[in-house]
Amino acid sequence: MPYGRLSGAFRSLRFRLTAWNTAVVVLTVGGALIGVREGLRHTLQGDMDQRLREDAEELAQAVIQSYPELEGVFQQIDRKAAAHWHLNLFIQLLDDDGQVIRSSKDAPEVQAAPRRSGELLATAQGYRIARRRFGGRGTPYYTVRIGASQAGIENDVAVVTHLMTIAGAAVLLLAPLGGFWLAGRATHPLEAIIHTAARLRPSHMDERLPIRGTGDQLDQLSITINHFLDQIADYLERNREFVANAAHELRSPLAAIQSSVDVALNATRSPQEYQDLLCEIVDECSRLGVLVNQLLLLAEHDSE
Repeated sequence: MPYGRLSGAFRSLRFRLTAWNTAVVVLTVGGALIGVREGLRHTLQGDMDQRLREDAEELAQAVIQSYPELEGVFQQIDRKAAAHWHLNLFIQLLDDDGQVIRSSKDAPEVQAAPRRSGELLATAQGYRIARRRFGGRGTPYYTVRIGASQAGIENDVAVVTHLMTIAGAAVLLLAPLGGFWLAGRATHPLEAIIHTAARLRPSHMDERLPIRGTGDQLDQLSITINHFLDQIADYLERNREFVANAAHELRSPLAAIQSSVDVALNATRSPQEYQDLLCEIVDECSRLGVLVNQLLLLAEHDSE
């Protein structure tokens, strides 16, 4: 019995509405959270790329303006790397052969940029690296290579992911509860319809479904069912009247037949008297036949 009730609950409209609501909410919120997470990563990555491009361009212009005296540029490289130590920023200045002329402290070993490339962004060994090749018009070709660790971005994304995981778990917990409550409100009118319909009896057809006045499909269903109940109640009332009238109409010829038979049996009669009594019985039978035919016609009319 408990298994039957549980199986019935799983098949109920309320359970299906709850499951659909939960699935839609979880998929929507999950997709939104993933979108926010990836959007944050993209935004942080874009900001880092923009800063690296600007720093690379700034150092390239400094080299062009200071050439051939590059000591000031070397000091600028050291100051900039030290100022952004929290990003693990490193800066390298390479000649056209790819040899490092100047490098900030603790710069990682990364593959040199292609010799004929202009500006290039790449990711290597956990660093986002911008390369800027420049030179010409009296200045040798150099390449500025500046990179920053992506650990900060990953940490920020990890924090947001953790918060989103908590939010997702809360949604996963609350969505079924909220869906069950909403489904209960949505199916409550249906339960009222079912209970009202279960109480209806042929002898008790005056009860009707409540109209909430919302004008929705459930109200339209209640109006339609009430109209149908009105038709059934009217049919049953006419059927009761018809049966009462038919019984009354049939009682008279049957009573006449019974009376004629009793008279014939009470005493010995002449053949003419028997003939007269039989004629009366035939007349009453004909009347009964007419009534039966009328009943059949009414039955056929009602069936249509």
